Amino acid sequence: MEHGYAGTTTTAVATRAGVSHGALFKHFATKADLLAATAQHLYVVLMGRYVDRFHRIEREVDADERLDRAIRLLWQMFASAEFAAALELTNASRTDPALNDGLRDVVAAHATRIRAQAAALFPEQIGHPDFAITLDLVLETMVGMAVSRIADGDPAHYQQLLDHLTELAHRRLSDTRRGTR
Repeated sequence: MEHGYAGTTTTAVATRAGVSHGALFKHFATKADLLAATAQHLYVVLMGRYVDRFHRIEREVDADERLDRAIRLLWQMFASAEFAAALELTNASRTDPALNDGLRDVVAAHATRIRAQAAALFPEQIGHPDFAITLDLVLETMVGMAVSRIADGDPAHYQQLLDHLTELAHRRLSDTRRGTR
């Protein structure tokens, strides 16, 4: 998170961890394996943080407010240094085939965990025919927002986007006719 993809060398990692190169490579066969494990760790940290914070707010608010707070809380995860580091690894994997191979399973497993966690946190919505696509819309929009935020850090702009995204999610998921447009 401190030095970015380009500044992360196995020498720097071994030194910071207080281990030899040999010990590092005993656990991770390649730098790509190390970085894929790093991304996996970042996703676990972010998921754990989100669930912990969600459970705290869940007890304080009604169902409508819970969705609002859940989306805003999700943005906090996407706006974090941990997500920025994971995003940087994903971007680097575009031109690093070994990293791309390592991240493919990590990202797929994370997506599966996100969907399972969303179902657990919103059991009343899971039967709604638009739940999955609305979840994907929120997640994919936030990835785009996280990328844009790198060059445009205007908080008012992201607040407007969050307000609109929350309104769209409410509209889709509160339709009592389930799936009508």
